[in-house]
Amino acid sequence: MSEKNSSLIVIFPFLGLMLFAYITTKDTFLERERLDYEFYFTPTWTPLDDPHHSHLFDKTVWVLVGTFTIRMKEPSYLRFLSLKWAGHEPIEIHSASLYRGSGKTFKATDDYLIADGQWYTDATDQRLIFNFPYAEKLHVSNTLYLVLTITQHSESIINKGTFQILPDNFPGCLQRALKHTPIYLTLAPPISGLKSHRS
Repeated sequence: MSEKNSSLIVIFPFLGLMLFAYITTKDTFLERERLDYEFYFTPTWTPLDDPHHSHLFDKTVWVLVGTFTIRMKEPSYLRFLSLKWAGHEPIEIHSASLYRGSGKTFKATDDYLIADGQWYTDATDQRLIFNFPYAEKLHVSNTLYLVLTITQHSESIINKGTFQILPDNFPGCLQRALKHTPIYLTLAPPISGLKSHRS
């Protein structure tokens, strides 16, 4: 075998290995670039014990109904959250609050309160609207807690229905995705979630 042929035998596998490494690295990079956000709602339905709260709202239950997990590729801001009731029967919500996470611990205190919600209802539509007094900065990873005070009668109804997250005032990538693929929050498993990939 000539020296030239021997060199080619050595060079071609080396070039192939370099090409494979480049393609693998490029594919991994592009996959990472396509991922814009993750958005999940995890139902918890955990009754909260507060005698003072029970005194304010007679015959009601005060419940941590679930957590929002939002992961953003880049920091953004959330100024508004609107949930539309999509159940077959109307419900009564006496109060609603949205809290930011404190590590892995939920604390229903003013220090972590983002906004109190307003419950709007008419003959055809029921909506829970959180209009934030200050824009909430969304970091790379965020946990938000949804707490409701509902009547005992509504407790059984709300577990059978869903809330639709309306896309208004979400960051651009999430807003576009929610318009294309609506998310309905169930207050019992399974988990509702959405991931985005750039097209």
